[in-house]
Amino acid sequence: MQILCFAHRLEASAFFNHAPNKSITPYLFKADKYYILITGEGMQSATEHLTEVLATTPEINAVINLGVAAGNPEQTELNHVYPIRTLYRQRADLQMEFRSFTTQNKEAQFDVTSTETRIQSSEDANKIFQFSPILDREAWALASVSKRFKKDFFCFKYISDDATKEACSQIKDIAEEISLTLLNAYLNLPTDKNENTEDLIPKGYHFTFTQKNEYEKLLHKISLKKNISPKQLIASFPTFNAKKPNDKTKLLLTFMQEHLDPFTFNIKQRLNEITAKYKNDSLKVSYDKSLESDDLELNIKFTSADDLANKLRNLDSFPFEKVLDLLRGKNVE
Repeated sequence: MQILCFAHRLEASAFFNHAPNKSITPYLFKADKYYILITGEGMQSATEHLTEVLATTPEINAVINLGVAAGNPEQTELNHVYPIRTLYRQRADLQMEFRSFTTQNKEAQFDVTSTETRIQSSEDANKIFQFSPILDREAWALASVSKRFKKDFFCFKYISDDATKEACSQIKDIAEEISLTLLNAYLNLPTDKNENTEDLIPKGYHFTFTQKNEYEKLLHKISLKKNISPKQLIASFPTFNAKKPNDKTKLLLTFMQEHLDPFTFNIKQRLNEITAKYKNDSLKVSYDKSLESDDLELNIKFTSADDLANKLRNLDSFPFEKVLDLLRGKNVE
């Protein structure tokens, strides 16, 4: 079962007419093949509403966000629907959140940035255009909640406004047209998300089961990011100088991780360098590899009270503030 998420009821009008549905709550409706959720505007409202539904409705396996957005006039056309590939977030302090999410739509080529506040000037819009050509208010939050509940996520944005100009005040006049266009995009949503990667394993490498899964995910995500086929991506891989196939595989995965998200890769490299200095047979400082938490974990083996005291003294020089800044995406060079 899918759940279709709209910020406003007018955006969903064609979907209400497309199939009979019943009201479960003032903002949640159920049709035969999908739920409709009216999230309200903004990331906080979207997060609260979708979290509540997914926590109590386990049969939902996919989240689809459809709605209006503003676009870069040099890269998008008004009154067109764009399937979204990657989702970014601009925080309330106008800084970019370092976490991003990718949809399951393999045909998508456009990215979107969700903003905490409405964009007030072309200068503000142009700053965001460095990351994506489309701006909205909710998509990143919906993708984040979907990730947390392990649901597939798709996103379609109808470009109703030029992001460099004042928002159009006549959207209500064309709401029916917008909703019908979004319905058509939904009905044409690709459903085959399976891809045979057996013939995409490069020669001379040995993959464990876990490594193979990671390789397939990275291959798919980087292909989307670069807008090239997996075979074209594989052909661009450098030659790694390692004698053992296992070592070559590790080098390849590291290379792919860096190219998928250089910012996050740099954070992990910095964290690994710091924590490596405090890692031995009896002492280990570790962090959440997903970077979703800024908690640190300390494991200590000791043989006496004096031994414990010595190990704790060794931690006096541990740069806690620096590590916490890195985990929060701050001060990353």
